[in-house]
Amino acid sequence: MKYTGSIIKLISLCVVIISLAGYNVIAQGRAEEVEQAKQAAAARAAERAAALEAERQKQGQTEEPEAEPGKYKDGVYEGIGEGFGGDIKVSVTVNGGKITAIDVLAHDDEDDTYYELAEELLDDIISENDPQVDIVSGATFSSEGLIEAVGNALKGAENNG
Repeated sequence: MKYTGSIIKLISLCVVIISLAGYNVIAQGRAEEVEQAKQAAAARAAERAAALEAERQKQGQTEEPEAEPGKYKDGVYEGIGEGFGGDIKVSVTVNGGKITAIDVLAHDDEDDTYYELAEELLDDIISENDPQVDIVSGATFSSEGLIEAVGNALKGAENNG
């Protein structure tokens, strides 16, 4: 009985240490996932560029056509928007001044049903080369979160000239 208080304190300390170690493992795992998503987005952009070049060569266009200045600077940009259940984080790839890929890095707290409906608008954003597209009916908040996240990512990509 005389060691009961000390044992409880020791057990509490062990629980805290184990919790902190578990959190660190999770944080490292998430950082690795984000890095892998960035690398995958860059690889997909390179594949699209190679496919476009192959198509040009197939059609006999050996020289690069005169490109009009793109709306955005080339690169990979990240942004966050507020969806139905919380933050949505995206990575937007710009190649040749145009949006070529949008990868969702996190949407942990989104309701899967609404999110899956809203995710359809990513193709519209890419084809329009603009995040200002119509929201998906029935998934308003998730749609707005995706649009906001892409818009925030593209703030760093805007060509001002």
